[in-house]
Amino acid sequence: MSNYAEKIVKGSFVIFILGIVTTIIGYLLRLYLARNLTVADFGLFYATLSFISLFWVFKDFGIGSAIAKYIPEFYVKEKFSFIKTTIMSIFLVQIAISIIIFALIFVFSDYISVSFFHNINAKPILQILSIEILVATTIIRPVLQGLQKIHAYALVELVRIVSVFAFVFFLIYYGTAGIALSYLFASIIVQIIFLAYIFRITGKMKGRTKIIFDKKLFSFGFFIFIGGLAGFLVAYTDTLVLTFFRTANEVGLYQVAMPTSQLLWFFAGSLTIVLYPIMAEIWAKNHKDLLAVGISFLVKFSMIFMMPFVLIIIAFPDIVINLIFGPRYISASLSLQILGIGAIFYTLMTILSTAINAIGRPDINMKIIWIIAIFNLIGNLIFVPLLGIIGASIISTLSFFLGFLILALYTKKHITVSIPWSSLMGAFLSGIAALLVIYIIKGALIIENSIAEATISIIPALIFYFVLISRTKIIKKNDLEIFKKTNIYMPKFIKSFILRFARL
Repeated sequence: MSNYAEKIVKGSFVIFILGIVTTIIGYLLRLYLARNLTVADFGLFYATLSFISLFWVFKDFGIGSAIAKYIPEFYVKEKFSFIKTTIMSIFLVQIAISIIIFALIFVFSDYISVSFFHNINAKPILQILSIEILVATTIIRPVLQGLQKIHAYALVELVRIVSVFAFVFFLIYYGTAGIALSYLFASIIVQIIFLAYIFRITGKMKGRTKIIFDKKLFSFGFFIFIGGLAGFLVAYTDTLVLTFFRTANEVGLYQVAMPTSQLLWFFAGSLTIVLYPIMAEIWAKNHKDLLAVGISFLVKFSMIFMMPFVLIIIAFPDIVINLIFGPRYISASLSLQILGIGAIFYTLMTILSTAINAIGRPDINMKIIWIIAIFNLIGNLIFVPLLGIIGASIISTLSFFLGFLILALYTKKHITVSIPWSSLMGAFLSGIAALLVIYIIKGALIIENSIAEATISIIPALIFYFVLISRTKIIKKNDLEIFKKTNIYMPKFIKSFILRFARL
């Protein structure tokens, strides 16, 4: 594996670390809001935020990805005037789109609040967040990415979420409207800091700035927009359908279960950053067999790695929720258990999706995400009115499972990947056996302290789980050889643990 791939991965490490910090702060923000709002107000705010997110997709219109693609090309060719022209032209287009979106939401906020949210208290949130759409732009991060200002790119979201948290601390006393104002003020701060930084960079570039609307750029952006719309449906359909058919209280419960299960997505996120450049290079060197076997190993290893965390969520959802959010949200326990299982399929789906992108077939991923989006929409429309957050959780989990199955077929066709179904089943059954151990120990214990009970139950169950994995030889010697050959960059202690564990 060349130094180039290693350089890319190490360069991505900063983005990944700052991404983790941002996610943790965002989760703490959600925790702070959950503990300081009623369940209904908490649900109403995040339902409104999900609704507004749709309009951000329309405002961006895929232009952000187009900028990230074309600016480096212009920079290499020293067409600096094209860079400035592209940025300014798209900036003006987004202003025009923003005015339309703002006017529609602001004017019809009464109607939307009553007919969709069934709650007039959504009106001030809608109006404030529509102002944010008006004053904020979506091009900052793509421009910084295109200019290869990676540290600044990674800082944008961190600055935004820290600013939101800071304002929320003072404005929480104004309820949901105060929280919406916090998001607005944070966006303004981000615009001031990073647009000034961008214009300072482009101001030093030679050439005049013109206003030209490049058809090629907007055409490229349109296809990204179509994929982004499908991504929105996958991410927010459950919340929006819950909002329309059920109550704000249920939305609040779901907005505790879903992000808590998404903490398990950290593993998938780290894999995506690390694997993409390596997979692309292996494919470019025509080492297809190595790539196929490597993907098979990663799917197997991910299942084994994720299972202990999922076991904790399944066995002790009430403790997890009560410890983090408080007793008001314990009703979300079953939803969290279902979504915890979904996190496994999401991780496996992400690995295969990354592989498909790495071989240069993003069109396949676009088709698959639309299939998932349609399934997700239809499923939620059928089951949410009947089962509420349980229906939403089941459909989300089934959507990830469906995505994994379809991607398994495509990776087998285009990369000849053989999914290790027997090993996955072995890891799953080992997890079930460990779960039974937890319940047996829990049943035998007479301890009032729930955390102590969980600790005493989990430790022997996890030891039992890893012994089963080792003794059943789910990880084989051939897997270790592939693991060494791919030379995946990771901390030495993690790689040493994997190699030692597999030799047991």
